[in-house]
Amino acid sequence: MNLGQLLSGTDAVKAYQKGTQLIERQIQLTHNQKELSDLKRQLVSGLTSIAEIYMTDLCFEPDAEQLCELWTSKALNVDPNNWEALQTYGSLCISKQRKQDALDALKKCYQLIEQLDSNDAHWPSREAQTSLGKLLIEVEDHQTASRVFEVLIEEYESDPEMWYLAGYCYMHFDLDSASRCLEAAKSLLSTDADPDSYQSVTALLEEVNQKRANK
Repeated sequence: MNLGQLLSGTDAVKAYQKGTQLIERQIQLTHNQKELSDLKRQLVSGLTSIAEIYMTDLCFEPDAEQLCELWTSKALNVDPNNWEALQTYGSLCISKQRKQDALDALKKCYQLIEQLDSNDAHWPSREAQTSLGKLLIEVEDHQTASRVFEVLIEEYESDPEMWYLAGYCYMHFDLDSASRCLEAAKSLLSTDADPDSYQSVTALLEEVNQKRANK
């Protein structure tokens, strides 16, 4: 499984497939519930990793969509209440323009993560949480997305991207909070180091403040 993370394309798929096969054998031999739960999490992680490769590196393969669906379905069959499987399914639904199915899966994904402690081994990485927030933006659930980014801000308060994304979400339903977040993003950005991002944040902040003035 670790090898799969270092590889790409078909090589990564082969490594993950071998890893998932080994885990499946371990599951058949395990009777300890805690070990079984951990193994199932690892299995879902491997299966969703394969699915995601078919949405990214191998997306131009002729059977990429069918294979992505296949591996996502396998992950959900192992555990339909696994946030990682649901996030991958939501992403797949977006690519197939099934907005309501995507929204349902992503909201359930967020609710499951909410129930976890941040010290839990299954707590999503920064990248996974950011991806979830962006997927929620795609299905126009800006309120849930804003909560995802607020959690990220608590841990990564010096990252302007988190403030920017939160501000973008808030501008759809809370202009004061949008202004607060965008001001924070702007203050963290350097006009010299990242002029494009600085201009994007400034433009969105001006739009938000104009809307506030016209209220």
